[in-house]
Amino acid sequence: MPFPRIGSRTMGANTMGNRKLNFNRDLRIASVQRGPKIMLMVNGKKILAYEGESVHAALIAAGIQNFRITKTGESRGVLCGMGICYECLVTIDNIPDQRACMTMVRDNMEIITEVPLFQKQKPEENNMNGNE
Repeated sequence: MPFPRIGSRTMGANTMGNRKLNFNRDLRIASVQRGPKIMLMVNGKKILAYEGESVHAALIAAGIQNFRITKTGESRGVLCGMGICYECLVTIDNIPDQRACMTMVRDNMEIITEVPLFQKQKPEENNMNGNE
């Protein structure tokens, strides 16, 4: 039997498959040496990360698999892991559309996932016609 698609009716499109997140569970390989511990704020919750990790690695290790929702309501997460596909877009420190796989973590970095593209606020455009 094939696995249900994330974002399909069987997985719950609004939850993006991240229903029972356990931010205290670490999915990292224990035998790998890591940099110093740092803390990230992800969707308002603190998670552990290590210097030298990508945002992608820290989110996956925390059990977060889905990073955004498309205009059609489908969930997206990491696909290529090397910056080509743009499926892992998240908001980092209030800057939208940052690639999680290409961004290294920093202490106290704020990350927002699960924001539908059509709900993201875009920076105000400059008034080019001179009207105020």
